Amino acid sequence: MYCRLEFMNFLQFTPALLGSISFYLAVYHLIVYIRLKEPALHPRVHLWFAVICFFTGIGDFLCTALYLSTSIQEGVVWQWWQFLNNQMFPILFIWFLYEYIGAPRKRIIRIVTIGLFAFFCLSVIAPLEWSFRVGSPAIKEMIFAPNFVLTYYEVEAGILYFILNLIYFVLGIYLLYFVIQYYLQHRKQARLFLAAFLIYFYCGINDMLVVEGVYTGIYLAEYGYIALIILMTFSLFNSYVDTLTKLYVDASDISKLKSNMIMFATHELKTPLIPIMGWVEFLKSGITDGKDLREIIGQTEIDSMLNATQRLNRIIEEFLDLGRIEGGRLVLNKEHCRFQDLVFNAINAVTYFANSCGISIHNQIRDTEIYCDKMRIEQVFINILFNAIKFSPAGSTIEITCENTDRSTSISFQDHGSGFSPEDIKNIWRPFSSGIQSKHGTNVPSTGVGLFLSKAIVEMHAGSIRIESPGLEQGSNVTIILPLT
Repeated sequence: MYCRLEFMNFLQFTPALLGSISFYLAVYHLIVYIRLKEPALHPRVHLWFAVICFFTGIGDFLCTALYLSTSIQEGVVWQWWQFLNNQMFPILFIWFLYEYIGAPRKRIIRIVTIGLFAFFCLSVIAPLEWSFRVGSPAIKEMIFAPNFVLTYYEVEAGILYFILNLIYFVLGIYLLYFVIQYYLQHRKQARLFLAAFLIYFYCGINDMLVVEGVYTGIYLAEYGYIALIILMTFSLFNSYVDTLTKLYVDASDISKLKSNMIMFATHELKTPLIPIMGWVEFLKSGITDGKDLREIIGQTEIDSMLNATQRLNRIIEEFLDLGRIEGGRLVLNKEHCRFQDLVFNAINAVTYFANSCGISIHNQIRDTEIYCDKMRIEQVFINILFNAIKFSPAGSTIEITCENTDRSTSISFQDHGSGFSPEDIKNIWRPFSSGIQSKHGTNVPSTGVGLFLSKAIVEMHAGSIRIESPGLEQGSNVTIILPLT
């Protein structure tokens, strides 16, 4: 068995060239897979695509051998090998699709894989007549110009070939649905992918119709394969660059958050430490001078030190809670509580701070019973009130109102402070975000984690929290909705 290479024309040479490109891309994507260590870059996408390119290259060289065949006996051998090789492509492609766009479901992929592999094994062990009708030649001759003739020395397809084409068509429609869904959600990065799949799908339909004798034309599978892998190589490269850019931006954001955390933590820790250290030094000096402690310190001074100590403890607890939430270790201890008690306790915790800032708090809530972690919900209310006080001008008020339904209660904290811009609202739930810590050039000491913790705690209670503000200098309103049971 041999092929007459001296009579190769362009259409016979093309599949060999495309096969070489496919093997080159297989090696390229395999190297990319080996070198990629970052999970965010999805290295297995490149592994599956490398295998697809490898089998595509084999398919192209089998096409070359078929085009160079000079007899039916020779052509049917290459036709059978093509038939087997082509059965691997849908298996590989559906797993690649799963890694690339996350669809379809893995269970469905496994079922389809088992079914296609079983069909492959059947094709290997079944008599050749099941796949191709050896006694029924189907020689196709394409005349493009004088001395430019392409002859397909083939036989008619058998029942297994017909069933496989039907499976391909149904599976192609099924996968096309997911590809279009992916395109509708990610238009920019999915354009090349959609174009590649549509070209491949069209070429597959063309070859099915040519094999079945619906019309006479050239086979386009090898061109569909190469269009798919080249366009997908560009698409994967673009995704690779976009992911690297995102990782760089995320790293920059993390660096900024780290700097903000150090700055905010330093400011917030120094604030309560200053009065504590001041009073301790004052007491030490009085004791050294032999003074009676009752003469140099009174209830006001003790309250000041106690408030500073409590504030320092709250800062430490917030950072510990941040670690618990990030690590999924925060546990809620729920019990039935009077909602009014939770609000009163939160108000009492911030009264000293509010009075020192000249802020008054108007409580207009109606009592109800709620099933929650008492300490954590009080912590949320305290965080919201502290923020409202910090960003409100002296002499203003904070109104607390609520609305109760049969299933939930909604509590609102309305202040008349500096408010938030639309950009602030976008970043307001991020820990250590600098945007909401500075208003008109004035840095407000804060750990930067209060709102982040509040949102996490509320959501752990199956509730929701939102912040609304008409704009800068127009105040803000924080609304928390919690289920009653």
